[in-house]
Amino acid sequence: MIGSYIFPGSSGGPPQTHTFPFLLSPYTPNMTLPHRVLNTLMTMGFYAVMQVIKWSSPFSKDNLRNYVPTEVLDVDVRDAARKSLLFMENNMDIMDYPKALYPNHIRVGGLTTRPASPLPQDLENFFSKSKNGVIVVSFGSTLRKSPKQFFERVVNIFKHFKQSVVMSYSENAEYGNVKTMSWLPQNDVLAHKNTVLFVSHCGKNGLNEGFYHAVPIVCMPFHGDQAGNGVKVKYLKIGDSINMLNSKDEDIIQTVQNVLNDKSFKANMNRLSAIYHDAKFTPRETAANALEHVLKFGGDHLRPVSSDFNFLAENMTDVWFIIFMFLCLFIYLFYRLVKCCCCCLCVKQKAVVKNKKE
Repeated sequence: MIGSYIFPGSSGGPPQTHTFPFLLSPYTPNMTLPHRVLNTLMTMGFYAVMQVIKWSSPFSKDNLRNYVPTEVLDVDVRDAARKSLLFMENNMDIMDYPKALYPNHIRVGGLTTRPASPLPQDLENFFSKSKNGVIVVSFGSTLRKSPKQFFERVVNIFKHFKQSVVMSYSENAEYGNVKTMSWLPQNDVLAHKNTVLFVSHCGKNGLNEGFYHAVPIVCMPFHGDQAGNGVKVKYLKIGDSINMLNSKDEDIIQTVQNVLNDKSFKANMNRLSAIYHDAKFTPRETAANALEHVLKFGGDHLRPVSSDFNFLAENMTDVWFIIFMFLCLFIYLFYRLVKCCCCCLCVKQKAVVKNKKE
């Protein structure tokens, strides 16, 4: 099971909303108490909303029975996840914050990363002739599907830089220092020695490739987990993030220029990338080794008992409720004892006063 985000408890792992930010939240692990509360509510709320959508949207089971086999629709995804023997998460400890994991849950972030292949000759010439370095710009399919005016805005922004710019777009053309290509070997151009910056919407795989090749990043997120990835980039000090849709061109230019000029971003990226490369196994080897182990021996010995817990049990709500009830009972009994003692003392005191009067 591979994904960038797995619902808490799916693999039996402990709840970590107090230290691990929710996928769509703007928080880092250094959360204040209000942030931890909001992060927990967002995590629980997202799961609740997904359940509502699951049963009430056009994609509910009843509406899909004419298109999808019944045996597929009747599978409860969350139940299937709980019964899974192995979880492979497309995240890495350095980039995606550390968290506690059981043996049945491994992180294999960077599956798409690899050493560079030689560039096509025309692209190699473009990079080699760029004396001030090259800025690689890639927004996935977002730019290709956007109105022409948006593309023109992006081109005009990057015309302000002395660096050459290569951009993924639907056509092969040149606009001054900006070169657009319908097909851009992103992994290979990021690995080129003349690449000085990666400007991206910060999709997961692109972010991992930039990290793998130690290229500072400027995130311009549009939707989904991209904004959260931008928060990670800023937190790790390997680049910056700015909302292109809500920002002025001048602010975007200044943000990009700051990352180009501040050498600390490159230094931090080099250090963290070196830590990543120092791992004994690559993500692919880690995934292959884990799969081979489970296929050979099964995975019951890796699976924690907590995988079978319900929501209350996995969050220790039942345990804390019992502790709370005992605490309330203790406070009540203590209160009754003190009240009884006070009443006895008052009665005794009244008796003493009455005897003195007589």
